[in-house]
Amino acid sequence: MGHRTARLGAGLVSTAALVLASAGLVTAQSAADATEAPVCDAVPVGIVTRCENFYTDYWPAVNAALDQLHQEALATNGGQVVIWDWYELSPDVINAFTTRFPGLTIKTQGFQQNLSSSIITAQQTGTENTDYLSGSLTSATPLYDSGLFEQVDWTQYGIPAEWLTVGPAELLPDSLNSWLLNYNTSKVTEVPSALTDFLDASFKDQLAMASWNGQFFTGYGMANGKDAMQQLIADLKGGNLTLTDNPGDLLSTGDKPITFAGQLFNPNPDLAVAPITDGGVWIQFGGVNAEGKNKPGATLYAIWNAYDPDWITARLTTEDLNTSAVPFPGLPTDVLGQATGLAKVNADAMYEQATIGQWETQDTRDQWNEMISAADEIMYQ
Repeated sequence: MGHRTARLGAGLVSTAALVLASAGLVTAQSAADATEAPVCDAVPVGIVTRCENFYTDYWPAVNAALDQLHQEALATNGGQVVIWDWYELSPDVINAFTTRFPGLTIKTQGFQQNLSSSIITAQQTGTENTDYLSGSLTSATPLYDSGLFEQVDWTQYGIPAEWLTVGPAELLPDSLNSWLLNYNTSKVTEVPSALTDFLDASFKDQLAMASWNGQFFTGYGMANGKDAMQQLIADLKGGNLTLTDNPGDLLSTGDKPITFAGQLFNPNPDLAVAPITDGGVWIQFGGVNAEGKNKPGATLYAIWNAYDPDWITARLTTEDLNTSAVPFPGLPTDVLGQATGLAKVNADAMYEQATIGQWETQDTRDQWNEMISAADEIMYQ
């Protein structure tokens, strides 16, 4: 099973709330005024390079490229952009995008765990296919290995080359995800960061996780080996850990005050998240389908969704968007620091996880996939 992608559901926020002024985030300088390529003001965040000067020095050229892509997308396939994702895009996301780029239309569907197989089936049968691709290195493995990602040079649109090193260069990094410990502070005030600590008898009847979520343990497996991971899973299952289809409900009520999970979606103020030693960390990517009919439109959407300053601000500060994906950690600190509410809770924990966790990379992708299978083997026994 690939990573579930945190995307936006329907009915989240009014379009007016999304069409934000860009004051202070970008300069009015046009790309044509630039006399030489910008140099990234680099700060490492795990294996990602943050460019602190992205919006001041890079964004004018990127924004100009978006305007050009908008015109090209309007002239392609009648201005329609087909976007398939884990969930279909909400009307509010579509409205935000089409308000910024008027004249375009979005046709969207959500396939959840069948996303990759649906795209490949469309390729094989010659039926309508998505223009835009998304996923992590592991969840998008079938798409990448089938040659479906268009060979896009993102640097031609002004994207820093430093951002294109976590995965293949044709994949555009757009957000961060990781496994996290979720806990109810009305029942427990703190949690250990090492998974082996949860074998202690003091955690009897305290722990829960989704029965299908074995890949939670794969970072531990990458750090300590498959056998150690499988033994840990077996020991937890045989003792302190409850497998259930509703860990979130048990967490919220405090019946199981600690869950092995990821991004927190429940606004209950008693709930908190914490990073895990050797927890898995991965980048979500966007890309262009080589089989798509509106490649300029897919390119436009991928860049806008990942980096547009107004859209990033909306995701970080609008209450109804607080459960959207945590923005890419390569973006400037001051922009990411705008986060409020649940967006801040998740972002703070994931950015910390990025500095201590086990990262998915293209070089280790197949090992991660093998570790996912090994974890599921024990979980489903």
